Amino acid sequence: MKHEYNCSPYNTPHKRHHPASPHAGHRQSNSSFSPIDMLQQMIDLLGQNLLDSAQIIGDLLLAYALKTVCSPASLRSINSGEYNISLMRKHLLSESTVSCKETWTLESTPRHFHATILYFYAEILRHKREWLRAKKHYQRALEILASCEIATGYQSQGRFEKERLKFKVAKCMVELAETQQAIETMSGISEEHRNLEMLVLLGNLYRSEGLLHKAKEFYQAALCRNPYAIEAAIALVEIDGSTATKSSQEKPSYFESFCLNTYNKDPNQPNPNLSNSAWIHTLILAHLNLECGQFQLASKNLKLVDEWFPGNLHCLLYRGKLELAQDLAFQAYSTFGRARQVDDQNLTLMDYYASSLKRNDAKLQLCNLVHDLFQISDQHAIPWLAAAYYSELKQEFDTALQFSERAISIDPDYFEAHLFRGILQLQLNRAEEALLSFTACCKLKKTLEAFAGIINSYCDLCFKGSNRYKEALATAKSVVRLYPQNAQSFVLLGNVLMLREENRTHARRAFQRALILDSSNRNAALGIVELCIAEEEYTAALERLHVMAHENASEEIFLKMGNIYTLKKEFPEAMEQYNNALSINSFSSAALSALNRLDELMQVNNSDSPNILEQAIDSSNQGNSMDPSEMADT
Repeated sequence: MKHEYNCSPYNTPHKRHHPASPHAGHRQSNSSFSPIDMLQQMIDLLGQNLLDSAQIIGDLLLAYALKTVCSPASLRSINSGEYNISLMRKHLLSESTVSCKETWTLESTPRHFHATILYFYAEILRHKREWLRAKKHYQRALEILASCEIATGYQSQGRFEKERLKFKVAKCMVELAETQQAIETMSGISEEHRNLEMLVLLGNLYRSEGLLHKAKEFYQAALCRNPYAIEAAIALVEIDGSTATKSSQEKPSYFESFCLNTYNKDPNQPNPNLSNSAWIHTLILAHLNLECGQFQLASKNLKLVDEWFPGNLHCLLYRGKLELAQDLAFQAYSTFGRARQVDDQNLTLMDYYASSLKRNDAKLQLCNLVHDLFQISDQHAIPWLAAAYYSELKQEFDTALQFSERAISIDPDYFEAHLFRGILQLQLNRAEEALLSFTACCKLKKTLEAFAGIINSYCDLCFKGSNRYKEALATAKSVVRLYPQNAQSFVLLGNVLMLREENRTHARRAFQRALILDSSNRNAALGIVELCIAEEEYTAALERLHVMAHENASEEIFLKMGNIYTLKKEFPEAMEQYNNALSINSFSSAALSALNRLDELMQVNNSDSPNILEQAIDSSNQGNSMDPSEMADT
């Protein structure tokens, strides 16, 4: 007779509890896993960028850590696991070589373990760009560290951890556009624990809030810490350079004193951290010259740095930007093209490259550039602004406006996108909206371009019959007071004065003053040419344009000469100048349009057709790409 087993829960066969049984794992056991090993695995996965795997382990460890803190019975599992309390500190202080000899009480070790898990979990979230969650976990780690019972000898090391965690919290706040909260958090970090990155970030935060004096203080502190922190020096240049108020005779000494005070705390003692530093002085001077509108000096210094470091990307990019500021659009196009040959994955200043292509009417090249930039990243604002330039070139102004607004949505502090939005609004006959956009530009960065936009908006309203001449003139005079040594400020004043016939003499003086400050300023020279045309002094205008063409030929100069010859009804000479413009830029729609109109005029050959003549000139002027500061001229 077979023996029958009773399988009730109270009489279960012994073999059902054998460790090999697949159901045995349901019983909890502290020896079934090692939290210390799991933490190390999470850190390793984070280092290998396997963020999802690391986050899953982090989810489990956070739950375990909460249980450990609340359950004294599980304290031994942490202490007996040889938990290395320096894990978080080593990750936070990668440069630290201080030995770890901290002594922890039995009660404080699990809390530090919990804080360490929170920190690395927050690091995972930061890498995944989940800024709000990351900030929350960093803050929780800070709270737990503050509550830990630290024995004698650990206080200084714990302070380092907490200060670095505050910095992590502040960086999350920056990403969340919580600028004021970030400043408050960073201000809580003691001076002795502020590293170079913290100083530069504080400078950037104060600068974004318009507190320039505080920003300069932290940028200077960063340069005292490391004189090769060039981004801090360039930020100082952008703050100080554009508002330099020294006379033209004193300006060279001002440049020298800037570098001396920036890099040497004691002018009589050379900075021991700088050796063979002529290149860095020259580079910063080039940026300072550019910000002050001293284009010839900027070009000279950039050329000198390029001789030391031939074909370097930085000088090529800023030389292109400099040429664009001088309205040398074709030269800028060529220079940026060389920069792309050095590194075709670079995004820096590619919006300026796109602008140079737009000014050269190079639709195909700009289309290709936009495609390449989006291939690099569609999460950056620059490709969207380049797309806006391309749409504007195709006369799709509404689409261009949408793209510029997309760029602003990605980077609300993107000055160039705000500026271009204002220019588009002017083109769409929305001068009031443009005025608001340019005013927003001035809040971001008080530059001549932003003020030029405001002045051009007022001028446009004047052309439409709105009496805003007083506002335009007052703004232009304010710009001259703000930038008395910048030639472009006098160009803007001249553009406004040209609006009234009785003020043309004053306008001419303003343009002449601009040429005294910068003899190479094309806008000032072209302003005088426009005055000559308005007063029908065609010979004087042509003489000045011929001199300019001899010094530095450009499409715009040849177009203006062609227009004047057309006004004088000297059609063969006009045709020659339009062809010269095409020889510089074969894509010039303005030159092609002018030639078509000229052909019609030559066929009609009727001196009683002033309307056709004016139509030819207007068509040519409309097709010509212009700098915002020139818009008032037309």
